[in-house]
Amino acid sequence: MYDTWFDSNSNKIELLQVFAKIKKYIQDGGKIYVGTDSMLFSTKCIYATAICIHNADMKIANYFFARVSDYSEKSKSLQHKITQEVKYSIEVALLILEEFPTADIEIHADIGTSKRSATSKFVEFIRGWILGSGFTYKVKPHSWASSSVADWHTK
Repeated sequence: MYDTWFDSNSNKIELLQVFAKIKKYIQDGGKIYVGTDSMLFSTKCIYATAICIHNADMKIANYFFARVSDYSEKSKSLQHKITQEVKYSIEVALLILEEFPTADIEIHADIGTSKRSATSKFVEFIRGWILGSGFTYKVKPHSWASSSVADWHTK
């Protein structure tokens, strides 16, 4: 999975430090949002996953992110990219859940529900996968952790 994590200022941060910050938010009744996005370049696909945290009154927010590059030809397939994005989000959410079993985690999938969206055909599959993994979810236009925060770090 991801070896290197960064804070919102792009400073390297240990995963244990991320967990320490998450712990405070959970104790304060905060929610955790996990989302992944990808960007296809000519020789690679970059995936970025964001862990976003808000306290209960949504006045204090923070996020952390990690990136991975995939040089395989598979990433040129939309289905592969979307399933990889969701896979990374679920893996990170499960990692957080191992450390914090009572955490309220919502996964944001970068897929659209509009019939014009190329990703709309994956909505039911992705919905079932995320719900079956034990998490709530959001898709576009409400999936800001993936479509805004993670997207920013794919470039």
